[in-house]
Amino acid sequence: MLSIRTQLVKAITIVIGLILFAIFLIVDLSVDDWVDNQFDQSLTSKANYLRAFLKEEDEHAKFNYNKDAMMLFDLHSDSDYFQIWQGGTEIARSHSLDAYPGTNLLKTEIPLNTSVIVPVTLPNGQDGKTVLTYYLPPAQTNENPDVIHQKNAIYISVAASTDSISGVLILIDISLILSFVAAIIGVRVLVTRIVDAGLKPLQDLNQNIKSLDISASHAHIPEPAVDYAEVTPIRKELNHFISTNCQLLANEKRLTADIAHELKTPISEMISLSEVYIRYPHDERIGASYKEDMLDIALRMKEIVNNLMLLQHSATGAFNIDCHPQPLLPLLDKVLGKLAFKYDDCRERVALHYDDEPTVYADLFSLDTILTNLLDNGLFYSPAASRVDITMAHREPDLLMLSIKNSLSSPLSEEDIEQLCKPLYQADPSRSQRDRHGLGLAIVDNLCRANHFEWNIRLLGHNRIEVAVLIPLVSDSEAILTAH
Repeated sequence: MLSIRTQLVKAITIVIGLILFAIFLIVDLSVDDWVDNQFDQSLTSKANYLRAFLKEEDEHAKFNYNKDAMMLFDLHSDSDYFQIWQGGTEIARSHSLDAYPGTNLLKTEIPLNTSVIVPVTLPNGQDGKTVLTYYLPPAQTNENPDVIHQKNAIYISVAASTDSISGVLILIDISLILSFVAAIIGVRVLVTRIVDAGLKPLQDLNQNIKSLDISASHAHIPEPAVDYAEVTPIRKELNHFISTNCQLLANEKRLTADIAHELKTPISEMISLSEVYIRYPHDERIGASYKEDMLDIALRMKEIVNNLMLLQHSATGAFNIDCHPQPLLPLLDKVLGKLAFKYDDCRERVALHYDDEPTVYADLFSLDTILTNLLDNGLFYSPAASRVDITMAHREPDLLMLSIKNSLSSPLSEEDIEQLCKPLYQADPSRSQRDRHGLGLAIVDNLCRANHFEWNIRLLGHNRIEVAVLIPLVSDSEAILTAH
């Protein structure tokens, strides 16, 4: 499992580590260059120092072996050497070269009055550098240059070992490496603490979620003392999710209680009827209608169970939607035929209003169930012999608005309208009806959602109601093909 904390610590440490590495590398290279330059300047200073001990006598240079000067190149100093020539003749050499008779320092041709530093291998086998200086003594500057070059020009070669500075550079490198490792460890510790502090609001949020009592009626995640812009949207969405689920849980509890209540009534009737029949088996008033009464109760229970199953099935994603062009007028006629056994005058009470015969694109079962429930409610809850108006009008080029309007035998409030789509909810006038269970509009709501139909319920004045459904239309060419 990936960890945000670990990834943040690793990423920040790597970035800072690369920056520190670049800084330490630049410092290391700069120090190396500085030490090399100091060593080269030291060699050049020694060569210039030796020039001070050269004296001109009878057109020849003579070297004064000064005690202070020779201390730099004595026999005990096996890392510093010098050798001086005038013309092609050696005029001086350091005592440190006495241990290597017949060995000369590097002497190559270079331009007059120039000085160069080159790496060499010293007589003792160590690595080193030598500074080569070729110059003209001041007293000879007016003579012929060719003669000067051959007879009087001074050539100085000073060599020194680089082992000492190599040791210093190694120590510096080790120090920088240790400093870099210590810096990385320090950065790691510091970044870990900073990331932990930054993630603490999320940890507090997680702790609040763990301690949340979902069974409480008003469960929510409390606001922290310090609010963070990144955490606040998460907390709000979680609170919305929690409140929604609490509401769903409350609805499930209410639905369970309502189902138990709806089934309890017919079961109680069956038990009471059976107990009376058992006690008085020969009573004609009971025995003559016992079977029909039991069948009627069983059919009512079956209707409740079927509607509950349809409600549950229509609310799941497994509900099958098979859309085809459906002529609406024949379907309405079929629905009225099914309702005729409940309302003898339903065809006379229902008034259709339309400009042309519409053909909609919908699932036949869903559309049949929606129309049956809406018309059943419109006929049942309206006054006897009152008219139920069905209007079919084009709302948009590809949508049909099916509107069912009816008067109310008992007025409803806006609060009732908001609750009508809840399963098993019944307004006061319906609770005394044995064949009304409060499932019709809940089924309609689920089927409209499954078919992506927009629909709404609204009051028209004090005692009139309208239910409107938007259904996709079929184009004219498709409608002609369907008709044929």
